[in-house]
Amino acid sequence: MKFECIKCGICCKNLIGKIKESSLLASGEHLNAVFLAQPIDKIGLSVFDWEKEIMEEEGRKLNIQVRFLPLHFLVDKIDEKAVVLSWMLSHINCPFLKNDECLIYEKRPLICRSYPITFLEIKKSFDGFDIDIEISKECPKIVEIEFDENVYFDEFVRKYYEIYGETFKDAVLLFLVNSFVRNLIKILIEKDLIFVGRIEEINVKKMFEQKVGFVDYLEENKILGRNELKESLKNLERIAERIVKG
Repeated sequence: MKFECIKCGICCKNLIGKIKESSLLASGEHLNAVFLAQPIDKIGLSVFDWEKEIMEEEGRKLNIQVRFLPLHFLVDKIDEKAVVLSWMLSHINCPFLKNDECLIYEKRPLICRSYPITFLEIKKSFDGFDIDIEISKECPKIVEIEFDENVYFDEFVRKYYEIYGETFKDAVLLFLVNSFVRNLIKILIEKDLIFVGRIEEINVKKMFEQKVGFVDYLEENKILGRNELKESLKNLERIAERIVKG
């Protein structure tokens, strides 16, 4: 039995408060430099900074107003401004949902592309790899997969790709992108560009008045240009493809 989206629209509705905190914060080094701008119980659909730009552009084309709030952010050391890593869609129901159809299906963000897989983490271990995966019980078409306790990584990937297809590949890609973002955060810390740890003494209102998106900040500080970012993301897609297809 294979997973098949029936386009019921459940995953696109009642978004506020039911979305888990992005896996960006779930693990990894240097995450004490990442702060959360919204209460955990009020988190909506989360998208990366570059995905926000795409959704805003699609909204302009379709004459749809799309609203976002900052979600995960860093703090610049020099100007004490918020550097927004990810954004939260500030709508209860996705504004691109019409008659249970996604109007930007081909350009929808990774969190949508990987649903109903809501979390995937791959870590190196003594025996090879440890894998943690969560599937949304809300989706009516999920397929439960059972493995022996000591399943091999290749077998795990093969079975999930066999059942969930491109959805699983996109979950792998989301894991790779989160790892990529964590590495960029590490570079910013090593260059002493952002605060790590405490921000209590910083004027929060002023910080968000002069906020900047992560993509612009990387370019501004000559870490990664927009074209380089696009190429890096394409490369991660190729890696995800190799992982799931062996």
